[in-house]
Amino acid sequence: MAAECRTLRSATLGNRTLARDATDVRCADFSPDGRLVATGGRGGVQLWDAESGRDLAQLKSGLCETVLFHPDGQSLISSGSWGLYRWPIRTDPKRGPDAICIGPPDLLRETTDAGLAATWLPDHRTLALVDNANGRVLLVDSSHPHPAWSRATALDSAGNRRMTSVAASPDGRWLAAGGWKEAGVRVWDLRRRRLERILIPKDALEGTVFFIGFDPDGRWLISNTETAAGRRYYQFWRVGTWEPALRIDHERNGIAQPPPAFSGDGRLMALGIAPDQVLLADAATGRELARLTTLQPVNPEPIAFSLDGTKLVAKANRKTALSWDLRRIREELRPVGLDWDAPPYSSERENSRTKPSPIQSVRVIGEVIEPLARRAAELAEMNRRLATRPDDAEALSHRAWLFTRQKNWPEAIRDLEQLLRLRPGDADASWLIGEAYQATGNLASALAAFSRLIERAPEDRDARFQRGLLALSLARPALAADDFSHILAVEPDLGRALYRRALALIWLGRSREALADLDAVIRNYPEDYVLYDLRGSVHESLGDHEQARADQQKASSFMPNDPTVLNERAWILANGPITRRDVERAVAMAQRAVALAPGQQLTLNTLGVALYRAGQYAEAISVLERSLAAGKGEFDAFDLFFLAMAHQKLGEAPQARDCFRRAMQWWGEHKNLPAQYVRELTGFRAEAAAVLANGRAEWPADVFAPK
Repeated sequence: MAAECRTLRSATLGNRTLARDATDVRCADFSPDGRLVATGGRGGVQLWDAESGRDLAQLKSGLCETVLFHPDGQSLISSGSWGLYRWPIRTDPKRGPDAICIGPPDLLRETTDAGLAATWLPDHRTLALVDNANGRVLLVDSSHPHPAWSRATALDSAGNRRMTSVAASPDGRWLAAGGWKEAGVRVWDLRRRRLERILIPKDALEGTVFFIGFDPDGRWLISNTETAAGRRYYQFWRVGTWEPALRIDHERNGIAQPPPAFSGDGRLMALGIAPDQVLLADAATGRELARLTTLQPVNPEPIAFSLDGTKLVAKANRKTALSWDLRRIREELRPVGLDWDAPPYSSERENSRTKPSPIQSVRVIGEVIEPLARRAAELAEMNRRLATRPDDAEALSHRAWLFTRQKNWPEAIRDLEQLLRLRPGDADASWLIGEAYQATGNLASALAAFSRLIERAPEDRDARFQRGLLALSLARPALAADDFSHILAVEPDLGRALYRRALALIWLGRSREALADLDAVIRNYPEDYVLYDLRGSVHESLGDHEQARADQQKASSFMPNDPTVLNERAWILANGPITRRDVERAVAMAQRAVALAPGQQLTLNTLGVALYRAGQYAEAISVLERSLAAGKGEFDAFDLFFLAMAHQKLGEAPQARDCFRRAMQWWGEHKNLPAQYVRELTGFRAEAAAVLANGRAEWPADVFAPK
């Protein structure tokens, strides 16, 4: 059945028409009163008149993957590459009764990578935000006075770092996330704050794409995926039992589509199933009601109904959004007997009595600023405030957070220590200072900071995980085992905690208990060669030589043979955030990479760094000296900063100072380094400065001051 639709394609701001060549449409939402449609894409957020398709305004926010109106109509959420923002909406009486003002945007959270998907929880106070860089979903309290630098609740994804969509059940019990080239859909129990299960359709293609969503009644979780035979389909899972039920196949191939869009009453769903059609179906049974034809093969993907269910927006592959007025379509079809079988909408005449008049004018105040420029402006403002009021706790908190974003750890620590003197019970400051101490290598102080958090909140699993990692690094396996055991009492299948507890138990000589933890981890990661290698060594220590040989053979069969892949993984495990660090694994991978590519500076440097992280300082110095020679002057600072720290840890202060001086000299002579090198070296310089400063009282307070 053909149906006329509107196309939203131009973008007019004031008396200027902006080119849309570089803009696509990735998301959409209707305002609660039905007057506005917001769409997001590469150019930011575009506001449209929902009735006429007239372009009203553009909100400059960088690449935008999510737009969400608040149900009270007083704000709009945008989530993109420059952060998670809230845009206040209010009337603009100076411009007339049908004018609104939107902005300026308030930062709710910085985003760390391409994981930009976000959704409201049913309380419409909490936002679930994908954080792929750290393999988790953050629950951001938008009502917090300072959500950007407050600590957010984190849900572990069990290793998924490519999540593409996130959705909450209407009752607030469940949260789900789909991923790109990941096995299955993650489902969390929000009451217990733990991963409940991973749903994998029986015939799903390995490493496929999953988009997910819940229906408004909370009966179904819907995933969209691809079979091993190359067919794509929507799979409906019964919420709670998670049994697969209804399945609707696509009539086209290509990348998996978003989940169905549902009308507000939950009765109607729209699905993109064909190159030129949108399917309208009964949400309870999947029974087809009608098809909306686009007349051209633009691969329509339905993304939003208006609250009353009368309008539908779909994105297309032509950098446009398509909008259907379903009430008008049905009113035209009804006289000729072609209306679909569903409860009727109110008539256009009845609707016009209560429908608010269209918005005539939108005034935008402010814009989202690229993160580096925004931080610089905020830092200047905080410096100004603190110059007049040094005990301004809010400004100290804000500036300390900005310093952590810049990896300026000494200044962050200075502000946080002052803040904690003013507010000893500030949990956010305690968390930040723990992270800052970690980054500077002051692990004992970091452990003390997280211990203070745990004293006040013994059930704080995130703090316990951080302290457990630190306890392992500080050779305190009993404390580490205790912390990971507390976590596993609530999340018994949390692989990262099981693995770390196994390491602590091996250290304590409790090999049988460690073996049980490793068995559990291997069930979830059956092709991880490091796990087999470790379990083989435990079997060997227990005298189970046959089992040890079997594990060693499996480790060999799964071990990658690409030194580049091994080196990249080892580098991340050695230098990433502490939640991602795993020095034992990093050393094993780096050693394998060096064995496969002996004499290469890149692999030798990674191994030397991993050995330093593992506390094997003499071995690290030996390898880093080999790396320095192999680099022939091209990458000296990457070796010298770590040589400085390793010498300092061994009490060899003169050698440490000399290595640090040579690193700074080399850096000063190489002005045009790639941005990634500069970021890494900036962090290593700060870390080395802190290690050397802690080791020698006479080390200058500011190692970066010009001589």
